[in-house]
Amino acid sequence: MRRILAIAALVSVGCSTPAERFAERAMEQGLVRREIEGLGFQHAVFSRPTVAVSGELHVYLDGDGTPWLGPGQIAPDPSSRSPLVLALMARDAAPSVLVGRPCYYRTIPDPACTAALWTSHRYSEAVVASMTSVVARLLVEHPETRVTLIGYSGGGALAVLLAQRLRRTHAVITVGANLDTAAWTTLHRYTPLTGSLNPSEQPPLSGGIVQTHYFGAEDSDVPAASAARFFSRQKRVQPEVLAGFDHHCCWAERWPAILARAKLVAHSE
Repeated sequence: MRRILAIAALVSVGCSTPAERFAERAMEQGLVRREIEGLGFQHAVFSRPTVAVSGELHVYLDGDGTPWLGPGQIAPDPSSRSPLVLALMARDAAPSVLVGRPCYYRTIPDPACTAALWTSHRYSEAVVASMTSVVARLLVEHPETRVTLIGYSGGGALAVLLAQRLRRTHAVITVGANLDTAAWTTLHRYTPLTGSLNPSEQPPLSGGIVQTHYFGAEDSDVPAASAARFFSRQKRVQPEVLAGFDHHCCWAERWPAILARAKLVAHSE
């Protein structure tokens, strides 16, 4: 009987979608999922059920997930299969919220979604504007609150793009972020993101926004060198390269110390 139940559980997991598995992991972590309307899209937003926000809110933005299953095969659900962002949030003592992109973490399909929104247009004007609208709605609930945008991988590119539009952005922290999307796609011989905004081609962020950009010294997915053009355009901003880290290790384990380090940078500005 136990063997039958175990097999049934495995079959159930195998049949669930990446979005459903992401939601399950978030729930196991004590996060609550809700829907917030952006500009033309519904966004999944995850936060702790009772968060007393006072002064600062950490807004997490996840990576690109799995846009493609293989060459020429677009994924029907791009939601993260290995959500490092949830592990980072779990180790963050500050009030925090995860804002999903359009079409990500969708347990119920959104009619507005097309595959372009997680492939060629994953950092498009439509995506950035809608996510900015969602964060702005969250800030209505928390007046007098400063925002720190925290982006992992492709979420770091989005963090920079959102920071230009959110007046209450105090700081931007990125981890393994493809801050020059043209250089990144060229490096890996990926299809160019023709419908997307490139952080390296946007105006530099305001000097009033504290930037801390972390890269792993062993990261071959997004090496720090791929973002050279981005840093050449910013004022007094240089990448922080951590020895022994790659694109996945060892961010979660060291996250409290990394956040503390970024906070010291912010206070010194």
